[in-house]
Amino acid sequence: MRWTVFIVVFSIPLMVASQSLKELDKKNGFRDIELGSKMKKHKCMQKMTPEYLKENKLIRDWDYYNTLCDHKTINGQPIELLLINTSDQKIAEIAIKCKSDRSIIKTLSDLYGEPTYFTPDQNLYYWRSEEIELRVFFDNGGMTVNYKSYGLSLQRDKIKAKEKARKAEEQFKL
Repeated sequence: MRWTVFIVVFSIPLMVASQSLKELDKKNGFRDIELGSKMKKHKCMQKMTPEYLKENKLIRDWDYYNTLCDHKTINGQPIELLLINTSDQKIAEIAIKCKSDRSIIKTLSDLYGEPTYFTPDQNLYYWRSEEIELRVFFDNGGMTVNYKSYGLSLQRDKIKAKEKARKAEEQFKL
């Protein structure tokens, strides 16, 4: 009898956490920008340019940016940048940059349960469901909220690796 009570008591938090993370898969992105949706569905997206990358001091290549015509805030904070990576013209990753607001951790915890992981310095939190990883980074007074589809991001990485291999091969041809 004691073992039954012990097992039930300790399995309830695990069931609640998995239920909450299923909500992350169900929401599937940020507002109406869903992971896996086609880019042409989103009117406010612009193809990334080298000028935009340089102007916004972005060190990573992003495929698209949002002009914020329909997404102005996250958790009450004005959005500074909304960036998109794609795989086969489907949204694979969404990054939202804004001023730091640590109350977002409580908001996300209320929606998806406690974070799957956070760093000891509490500058990185993430939630991992079966299909999506949601990360929140804090640095230099700013915050980045990043939604990433495992499957599409892996597909994107494979495509990029093939492109790099092809370019390297061309470079060494005589």
